[in-house]
Amino acid sequence: MDSRKIIPVKHIPIHLALKMIKKISAKISSTTYLHLNEAMYKVLAEDIFCEADSPSKPISHYDGYAVRSIDTIDASSKNPLKLKLVERKDRTRLGTKEAIYVRTGFPLPEGADTVIPVEAVKREMKQIYVYAPARRGHHVIRVGAEAHKGERLFKKSHMLKPQDITLLSKLGRLSVKVFKKPKVSLISIGDELTKNIDEVGDGKILETHGLLVSSLIEVFGGELARYDLALDDVNDIREKISNALKNSDIVVTIGGSSVGVKDLVPETISGFPKANFLFRGVQTQPGKMTGLATIGDKALVMLPGNIQSTFTGSYFILQPLIRFAQDLPAFVKSNCVRAILSEDIDFHPFEGFMKLRFFKLERHGSETYAKPLSAISWLSRSLIDASGFSLIPSGIASLKEGTRIIVKDLPRIFDSINP
Repeated sequence: MDSRKIIPVKHIPIHLALKMIKKISAKISSTTYLHLNEAMYKVLAEDIFCEADSPSKPISHYDGYAVRSIDTIDASSKNPLKLKLVERKDRTRLGTKEAIYVRTGFPLPEGADTVIPVEAVKREMKQIYVYAPARRGHHVIRVGAEAHKGERLFKKSHMLKPQDITLLSKLGRLSVKVFKKPKVSLISIGDELTKNIDEVGDGKILETHGLLVSSLIEVFGGELARYDLALDDVNDIREKISNALKNSDIVVTIGGSSVGVKDLVPETISGFPKANFLFRGVQTQPGKMTGLATIGDKALVMLPGNIQSTFTGSYFILQPLIRFAQDLPAFVKSNCVRAILSEDIDFHPFEGFMKLRFFKLERHGSETYAKPLSAISWLSRSLIDASGFSLIPSGIASLKEGTRIIVKDLPRIFDSINP
C-alpha cells in the first residue's frame, strides 16, 4: 500500500524553525574520543582541566648557566665574578659559587634561582666569569606559568585550534572527548542533471549546486558523506534517500521541493516509515520552500533548486542543524561592515519574511557603499559578484538609498568584505 501523502505548505518564522531544529539536533548528536592528532577543529564535548602545574618545576628560558642570584651580587665588568662550573650529574643541589649549564626548556637544579645566558659570560675550562649581577627569577619560567593544576583550560563546545592541540600535547594529554561532525549526504534532483561534462547538451546540464552546498557543509562544521543525483521519479528518489540514510546523519535534497508537477521530494519522504515533517516552507526570501523532516533518528533538509534559494535554505536551516548537533551557536561568526545603501530596495510582496540579499561593497572616499545585486533566485552571478550579504528582518517593506546596513561575510564563500 502506498503511504505517500501530500504535505501542505505552511511558511513558518525562522525563530520557530530554529526551536524545532534545536530539538531534533539531539537525535544526530554523538561524541567520541580522538587522539590529539585527529582532534584539530573538532568541538569539545566536555570541559578540559589541567591535571598538574605546567611546568611542574622552574625551567630555563635560555641556553645558559643556572646560578644562585645571591652569589652574583658583587659581579661587575671591572671585577668579574668567578663561578665553578660543575656537572649536573655530580650535584643534586647547586652549591655556593657554583654554576650548572642548562638548555632551553630544561629544569633548573635545586638551589638555582636564575639563569645567565651563555653569551653573557666568559667560559674558561671548569669556570665561568660573570660581569653583572643576575636578578632572581631572570630567564626562568616559573612553576605553573603555562597552566595551574585544576585550572579549566577549555570549555565544552570550544573548537580546538592548532595552538590548543600544542598546549594539550605539552601537558601530556593524549586524547579528548569531542562531538562527531555530522555526516551529510547530498542528493540533487532532476532528469536534466549530470556530473559528466561530456554529457552536457541535448537536455542535460552540469550539476553544480551540490558543489556550493558541499562547501557550505564544511564551513558549517559537517562532513560530506556522499553526493548523488536522482531523477524526477519517486522510486529513484526513494532509492537514493534510502542509500544515503545508511551512512548519514543528515540527508539534503536539492530541488524537487516546491509545488510543481515534478516536485516529488516531499511526497516521497512522506512514504517512508517513521517519516515526520516538521515544516514545509519558511518565512525567508529567497528560500521560502525549504523544508525539514525526520526519518527515525535521521534528519532530512529539503532545499529549493534555484541557487540563491539553495544558499539561503542552507544558511538558515542546514547550518543550525549541523552546529546545534555539536553544541555550537546556530550561525558561524561573521565579519561585518556597516555600509551605506547605494540605491532603494523594495521587498514587496515579502515584507513579512526575513530577507537575505547579496551586496557588492564599494569604497568612495571615506565611506563604504553597498550596491544591491539581483534578487532573482535563479541567478548565480549575484553570489559571484557579492562581497557579502545582509539579513533584513520581517516587517521591513523597503529600504531607502542612504540607509546604513550591516553586510556580513562567510568564511571560504565570501572571504573578504573589504571593498
